[in-house]
Amino acid sequence: MPTIPRRLTLLETKLASLPADSDTMLVSELDGFVAGILVCPDLILPSEWLPLVWGTDEDEAPVFENAQQAEQLVKLVMEHYNVTAHDLQAGRYAPVFEVDTRHDEVLWELWIEGFEAAMQLRSDSWAAILRGCEAARVALSGAGHAHRSRPGRKHSDGARGSGAY
Repeated sequence: MPTIPRRLTLLETKLASLPADSDTMLVSELDGFVAGILVCPDLILPSEWLPLVWGTDEDEAPVFENAQQAEQLVKLVMEHYNVTAHDLQAGRYAPVFEVDTRHDEVLWELWIEGFEAAMQLRSDSWAAILRGCEAARVALSGAGHAHRSRPGRKHSDGARGSGAY
């Protein structure tokens, strides 16, 4: 098993420190979300997508205990964003998948959830791409179909805090 980068372990720990009822993204879900933001045909500013990482929207109260916690989390998320952008541009991006260590199963569905959440931010732009590109339509519809057909999605699989990617 490859070594987990320290920055991802720290990011996982800091995200897990947010209130349980905030519906904060897991690292794998965040990775899919960030990848979707970066490959989106339209620019999506961090001010729009960052609140979704913590499971809030612009109208809700912040989930942070203090300004220092908010600053640390924003810094870690943006560091992951920048690393992902660099890896995508260099052609060496590899998705971050969590592993259910109880069953040694790769939990790719979390990554897909994150990517789909990013697509929903600019659904009209993605729809235009899907209308004009058969390969994109097949790839994205296949991933979405496989994801939706699996029972027990999102956080019910014991992945939080597993530390296995």
